[in-house]
Amino acid sequence: MFTIKTPIVVGLLIASSMTYANDECIKPQVANTIQVTCLTASNIAIATLDNALWALVDAEGRALTDYTFDRMRSINDDLIAVAHADKVGAITIQGKQVLPMIYDNLQFYPNQYFRLKQGNKYGVADISGKVVLPVEYDWIGSLDDDQNQVLMAKQQKKGLIDNEGNIILPAKYDRLFCCDNSNYGKVAIGNRYGLTSASGRLLTPVEYQDIKMFSYNPTVLKVKKQDKWGLMDATGKVLKPFEFDKLPRFYKDETGLQQFKKDGKYGFLNNKGTVVLSANYDDIDTFNEDTYELRNDNLYGLANAAGKIITPVTYDAIGWSDEQGLIEVEKNQKLGLINSQGEVVLAAEYDELGSPYNESGVREIKKNDKYGLIDRQGNILIKPEYEALGCCSSNGFGFIVKDGHEGVIDSSGEIYLSENYTYVGMSPNGLLLVEHDRLQGLANKEKQLITAIVYKNISPFSDGLSAVEKEDKWGYIDISGKLVIKNIYDKAEDFHDGVAAVKKGDQTWFINKQGRRVSPPR
Repeated sequence: MFTIKTPIVVGLLIASSMTYANDECIKPQVANTIQVTCLTASNIAIATLDNALWALVDAEGRALTDYTFDRMRSINDDLIAVAHADKVGAITIQGKQVLPMIYDNLQFYPNQYFRLKQGNKYGVADISGKVVLPVEYDWIGSLDDDQNQVLMAKQQKKGLIDNEGNIILPAKYDRLFCCDNSNYGKVAIGNRYGLTSASGRLLTPVEYQDIKMFSYNPTVLKVKKQDKWGLMDATGKVLKPFEFDKLPRFYKDETGLQQFKKDGKYGFLNNKGTVVLSANYDDIDTFNEDTYELRNDNLYGLANAAGKIITPVTYDAIGWSDEQGLIEVEKNQKLGLINSQGEVVLAAEYDELGSPYNESGVREIKKNDKYGLIDRQGNILIKPEYEALGCCSSNGFGFIVKDGHEGVIDSSGEIYLSENYTYVGMSPNGLLLVEHDRLQGLANKEKQLITAIVYKNISPFSDGLSAVEKEDKWGYIDISGKLVIKNIYDKAEDFHDGVAAVKKGDQTWFINKQGRRVSPPR
């Protein structure tokens, strides 16, 4: 048995062979006919006198219509599609005409409405046959749209009807952007737009240069008019007047702040359209993930993610934040430091600021050609009164120079030796290498000399010993400064695995840490 599907398409798709007949129904006796059968899914009988034209008959065999149909098909329990000479219409099961056979195609939908086609034009009729939309449109979409919005077109213009054929928007628009968004839609005539509801109902005049999404939840739209942007809700109510040069877009679930532009200046607003930072700035840029840099008249300041001013726009430049959260600033060609709350931790009065040293965070400062040292919080460790300062090497020590004398400092700013020697450097093992009158010695961190300043050269420690030169002869000292191998050699190499190569006169041999000759290492 043939099963009817929806929508029911009738017209040229109805087979003339009547293959949709139901041969299992009870067939009445009809005089003078050569065939009687029943329509699909019903006990409605039809009969033919010549196998060419058919009529509808009742259970007693009386003809309810003339023998004028060359095709018939059951639409539902109440309606029958009929056709003759490639034209289709509809009748009831009592034989009453619903739609005349003047159409080239009919589609019947579950909402009980027909889409009509006549030539290249479309219309809509209800189940009683009343034409609710004239057959004068170039296109009508499917009447079973779930959103109850059906596209129609006429003379290259577009409109909307509901799935009962009622006009939502007349066919006078060049473009429809409705209704792929659950919150709003828009239409266009030429290069002007109007706002529609989600169902397609026009909410505003078609007078805007553009309509775009601004933010979700609730829906806020940005709308352009006379080259200025404003904000509007999804009902067409203006929330912000048309006075903005630029407005951003917030995507779904996006919060925080974004820039807007007004009268050539930038400010901040949130996803509800509330201005949280007035448009007073030439530019706004991201400083870090929760801070923004403000610029106006070539001066800079900072604001936080809530739009609150951290630092007024008074600095000539603002550098990046370091690992300690301190930010280098420049004002009147002088440098200083502020923290992430904008508080001044080092006044902008220095000529140079070094980079933070290692995990200690100390850095060098320069003022009036003198150098000093500050800690990671910007506190002065060493006042800028030295001709040179270097902090710090891998062992945590650096140097200072004042009045031609040099000293040693550590990363806490403590001065170990100063002004007593013409040169002070660092040796391995944390010892201080000092020099006076071109001779060297070693001191410990307690500023105590552990050797006399009598050596021409002191080599780095290797295997616990250091080669030292005195009066053109080499020997070795240990890390306590004690001379363990006398200065009797013309050359002395570093110790490795307890053995060192030495030269005396023309002979070279190897010695151990006690100064005894040993076999060469393998």
